[in-house]
Amino acid sequence: MNADTKKTPKKPIDWEAIEKDWRAGINADKECPKCHHTGVEFGPNKARKNGLQVYCRSCMTALRIEKQYDKARWATCREEESKRNREYRIANAEVLKPKDREKAINRRLMQPAVIRMHNITRKHRQLQATPPWADMETMNAIYAEAKRLQQLDGIERHVDHDIPLKHPLVCGLHVQFNLQILTAHANMSKHNQFEVSM
Repeated sequence: MNADTKKTPKKPIDWEAIEKDWRAGINADKECPKCHHTGVEFGPNKARKNGLQVYCRSCMTALRIEKQYDKARWATCREEESKRNREYRIANAEVLKPKDREKAINRRLMQPAVIRMHNITRKHRQLQATPPWADMETMNAIYAEAKRLQQLDGIERHVDHDIPLKHPLVCGLHVQFNLQILTAHANMSKHNQFEVSM
């Protein structure tokens, strides 16, 4: 091949410079919905379609300062804020519960490996908490009864451990005496709470 016919090497594309120019162009046209200024600088946000924050940099700084204030207020008024949030969720349960359920389903679909690891860990913990003298026939009968009740009235049932298997204060056993049948709502509401009776 002759020297004249050789192709000259292409100059590498400077993607950072292109992105900088692109951001500058959008910054020039975009209006901040908080201060209504145009031509101001917007920070990057990969989660948004245009790649920029909703508010300009100065407004975002002001919001962060407000959030710091909210953190201090939360530290001093934790019980009051918790009560207010609880009352709000109870009052708006019909709207919030379907949204929470949808979010939980989406999280499970997006993170199947995490859910699988969680299930395996729970199964392993259950096996460790099962002593050799546990009556497996009685335990299987309790699980069968929960399934029968669920088929009877259509309300989802869970077989719950009265004394939780995992708790900072106690470690319950996976035995027939520690099993109880609860509705799914009651079981998920109580989590792994355990009250110490004096």
